[in-house]
Amino acid sequence: MLLSLWPNFWEDWELFHKVTFDGLLKTITVTNSISDINIEEDIYSAWKEWLKIRDNAKWTAALRTVGGDPTVGSDALGATFFLINDWKIIIDHNINFVGNIYSDDFPSPFSVGTLDNQFLATTQVSNLIDKVIAPDLSLINIDGLTLEQTLKAVLAVLTGKMSVTVDGDGAGIDNVKFFNPAGDTAYVSGSVSGGIRVESAVITGSL
Repeated sequence: MLLSLWPNFWEDWELFHKVTFDGLLKTITVTNSISDINIEEDIYSAWKEWLKIRDNAKWTAALRTVGGDPTVGSDALGATFFLINDWKIIIDHNINFVGNIYSDDFPSPFSVGTLDNQFLATTQVSNLIDKVIAPDLSLINIDGLTLEQTLKAVLAVLTGKMSVTVDGDGAGIDNVKFFNPAGDTAYVSGSVSGGIRVESAVITGSL
């Protein structure tokens, strides 16, 4: 029976999408048996696949997407999708939507009910921010020093305060220390003889 009703839409069935697109009515209808929809995979990616079959590209665009922009601190804007050009998602049963979806044209991207008696839903499940997890600097080692220690040592040498103790370890041998900019913690120390370092610099302060 389905083949008799949909003789020209076999390509749609072969995509195995959880939704169906209607370019004329500008609707994205969730299949009755579906209870979970991933916005990016099941709607946005499915729409791009739908555009490639037959002449579906002639219809006005249904979605746009933004994401990856920095927000606050180390956070970044998660992948967020917007229905455009009056497109709507039609639902008639409980569905768990995973992802960020909004409408450029309506208070909500969802229409609940039949096409003859629609009303816009206002409930939306969405997380705008994807947390960016910084790497654990203590796990990176450079010659036995963590990356954090190495960076502090470099900054101490470049920008920190420095002290020189003449003949600190004996005649002609001077001791050199590099501190943080405040001058209250020594990060690097070494010995110099005749202007040449004779002892490798080491981390001496508490990091």
